[in-house]
Amino acid sequence: MVLPACGASGAVEVAERIRASIADEAVATPYGSVPVTLSLGVGVAEGGTVAFLDELLRRADKTLYEAKRKGRNRIELASS
Repeated sequence: MVLPACGASGAVEVAERIRASIADEAVATPYGSVPVTLSLGVGVAEGGTVAFLDELLRRADKTLYEAKRKGRNRIELASS
């Protein structure tokens, strides 16, 4: 997801709202409800530090896998 200029804290806040919203729902199956979790990696281009979209996406993707390694159902912010 690409957001308008909202800074790191704004991007993390949006990601957390999405994560919490999904975690509040369960998927109904014939065997009962299954909880759903979401991990997100947030990459931020502040002050022109990331010149290309590819680099920003690479950072966010790397950070997503870091969130999964740390236990899933969490948000991680890429370091600049």
